[in-house]
Amino acid sequence: MRADRFSPELSFAQILVSGLTKEEVVAQNILFFLAGYETTATTLSYLIYNLAVYPDIQEKLYEEIMNVTGEEVKGLAQCSAFTCFWQS
Repeated sequence: MRADRFSPELSFAQILVSGLTKEEVVAQNILFFLAGYETTATTLSYLIYNLAVYPDIQEKLYEEIMNVTGEEVKGLAQCSAFTCFWQS
């Protein structure tokens, strides 16, 4: 049945019921990983660029972060998410 999987006689519902092969699952996971990495990297690069170009917006963002967190983080070692990396 796998050899004629993409034949025109099979409906979409029949393909869904038959499931994906291991190779198809691996291929889809690689595609999702690469697509997600590219979009995230592009978005973060665009954000950092705009914060560098517009310091007034950067200051507003900084003030908003300070209002929400209520404390100023002076360095990476003080971030609670990163403390496990600095304890050695």
